[in-house]
Amino acid sequence: MRLEILENARRKLNFLNDQVLELKVCLPRTFTEYEQNRERQLAIERLCQLSVESAHDTCEVLIKGLGKTAPTNMWDTLRKAHAEGMLDSVVLQRFAVSFLGFRNILVHAYEKIENREVFNTAKTMLRHLPNFVAQVRAFIDAQNQPGAAQLGARTKSENRNPTPKTGTRKLR
Repeated sequence: MRLEILENARRKLNFLNDQVLELKVCLPRTFTEYEQNRERQLAIERLCQLSVESAHDTCEVLIKGLGKTAPTNMWDTLRKAHAEGMLDSVVLQRFAVSFLGFRNILVHAYEKIENREVFNTAKTMLRHLPNFVAQVRAFIDAQNQPGAAQLGARTKSENRNPTPKTGTRKLR
């Protein structure tokens, strides 16, 4: 994969990581605290939305960089990312069950947003997005290794555990 594509994906992944860190700072410990501050609610909603969208964008850049058919929607992007070994099935399921539909509510059904759902989903994101970041970062790092052209053709057992071999070097 071309270095420019890997650098673009890494920038998007770093942006996602920044959103997670900001969410960690913004999210209060209790729902009562969350409910009492409308500005904080709006900030958290936006951080959640940006987190899902940047996760999608990162995977889409990598899928296209592998020369694969462009995904048609967010679910297709994550499904293809899993098939290429970027994400394990646990992360794929978490996105499918919790994050994609939630992002769609934030963007398209904003009049139906429930504070409790935002608060709980934000807490779930804080638990699971770091794993997404780690898995995609490992995939990016592995693309920079000799023989990386074969990474898109992994076996199903390798796709379940897409951790890189020891000694991979990080893009800077």
